[in-house]
Amino acid sequence: MRVVVQCAVILVGDELLAGHTRDANGYYLAQRLTALGHRLRRITVVPDERHAIIHAIDEVLTSVDIVFMAGGLGPTHDDRTTECVADRFHRRLVVDEPAWALLMARYDARGKHPQSTLDAAKKMVSVPEGSEVLENPVGAALGYVVREGDHKLIVVPGVPAELQAIFEHSILGKVLPAGSATGLLQVDIEMAEAAFAKPLTDVAHRFADVEIGSYPHFGERRVTLRFKGDKPRAQAAMEAFFDACPEAKARRLG
Repeated sequence: MRVVVQCAVILVGDELLAGHTRDANGYYLAQRLTALGHRLRRITVVPDERHAIIHAIDEVLTSVDIVFMAGGLGPTHDDRTTECVADRFHRRLVVDEPAWALLMARYDARGKHPQSTLDAAKKMVSVPEGSEVLENPVGAALGYVVREGDHKLIVVPGVPAELQAIFEHSILGKVLPAGSATGLLQVDIEMAEAAFAKPLTDVAHRFADVEIGSYPHFGERRVTLRFKGDKPRAQAAMEAFFDACPEAKARRLG
């Protein structure tokens, strides 16, 4: 039986809201989760502020199975995510000793460092007590999982290469079921949306278990239709639409 996990994403970072950094993490997670057959329900972007981070968790955690939170795990003063997560779940911060030992070995290999540098670095391997630690194979900051009943908060660094490595190495197939791909059928038609809106709406009501979307292309009459769900049902929905709208069938491209 296919397991569909309901997910949400919280992206933390003033730089995202100011337009200094273009988001890559929400896009990556949306693609990967969809390819795995899971459902992403929401992407939220919040600033590096305690109230905003905690409120975002409260708002979405119990409405989905898994929340991914990315960003704010570095060593500087504006990296507040882990301390906010610890406050939200009423847990103290603890150093993950195996990760700290590995990090210290890296610093030792580079030569002597002042105590202030090491104190800052320790922040990247501190997690809320009782968390499940996720190995970061390409960076210093740890990922971790905090559970509340049947709900999971997965916290990962905001550096895209690190987030992706943790997802593939430490999350997929472990914290997140591998799942199985849904059926996705895509077709282009050369029509104005308004001309087929009524039959498409009727089919969407008949096939409520299939996600049906219409996506026009700016400056063209071409519209892409997507039918996503159980593959036989998606196929049946697409065929039902063309039966209900012969003009669309005649104007199908490709």
